[in-house]
Amino acid sequence: MANVGSMETFFTRLKDAIGDRGYESVMRRAVQTVMLKEAHRCLADKLRTLRPFQRKLAFHDQCLALLESTDFILPRHKEEILWRTGTSKETMSADIAWKRMKSIDKELEKLAEKILPFSDGTKTHEETCSAFIQSQYELLSGKKSPYPTGWEYAHNNMILCYRMYYCNGVLDTNFPPPILVREIVVPAEKPEKDSPPFYLSMRNNNERPDPESDDALNQAVIAAVAAQPPPPTRVVALPTVQSPAELSTDARIAAE
Repeated sequence: MANVGSMETFFTRLKDAIGDRGYESVMRRAVQTVMLKEAHRCLADKLRTLRPFQRKLAFHDQCLALLESTDFILPRHKEEILWRTGTSKETMSADIAWKRMKSIDKELEKLAEKILPFSDGTKTHEETCSAFIQSQYELLSGKKSPYPTGWEYAHNNMILCYRMYYCNGVLDTNFPPPILVREIVVPAEKPEKDSPPFYLSMRNNNERPDPESDDALNQAVIAAVAAQPPPPTRVVALPTVQSPAELSTDARIAAE
């Protein structure tokens, strides 16, 4: 895992956006959106070197890594953030996480258009966001009183993401560059039932690696899996790895 200190600015921004009250369950989808957004930023310049199914797996794993590295959210709350729904309480699959991520930028652009009229040049970014939320509260509730704390999260899962990544209606150019929290490790071939794949790791040069060069990685993963099974909450953990020596010649060629 990368040094969490190198991601401090991202985590600090998230903590500031959540506020002094800290994370509450009503924020679940809003924080989920932020994790999906940031995971994609971390991988954006590396996705072209991966096959479609590898992209989804790497993306999903990066989401989990970001969440695990968030030290100001309690473990029992972390479990719920990547639920597919609050009813099912099942962790999102890689496919669903990828699908939700693909719609985030368009939704943020739509939200930015709605918020822009509330920016009159005299308000701070946070004041502009609050003015928009107040208008939505009055519209939906019919009340003129100040909106309750956290009300926005129950009605718009993009607002937290907007607060973090936008400033005065446009993307914040001062937002820190993304940094991988966890090394990218993906199967060489699409996982199939009863056929564990050989794993590949992405190198810093962003080139697709040679499966032959990843023997040590696979042996390490094999040892780790044998020593400690995946925790119960990590239901999306990648399958058990088989030794490269067990691969057929055809499989090794396909992996290359």
